[in-house]
Amino acid sequence: MEKTVESKIKEIIKDRGITQAFVAKKAGIKEADLSLCMNGKRKFKVSEFINICLLLDLNLQNFEEVTA
Repeated sequence: MEKTVESKIKEIIKDRGITQAFVAKKAGIKEADLSLCMNGKRKFKVSEFINICLLLDLNLQNFEEVTA
C-alpha cells in the first residue's frame, strides 16, 4: 500500500494514542478540515501541515517512505 502524508500522520497520531480532535485543536485547524484532509478529500494547506509537524515534533525524515 502506498504511504501518503495523510496516512503517515494518521499512523503517528494512532501510535501516540492521541485523537484527531486533540491535534486539530492544538494545531489551530478546524476538526472538520483535519478530518477531510486525513480522509483524502482535501489537501493540507502548507500552514496546517507545518503546525501539525511542529505539534507532533515531526521532520522531513518522518516522511521518507511517503510516495504520494
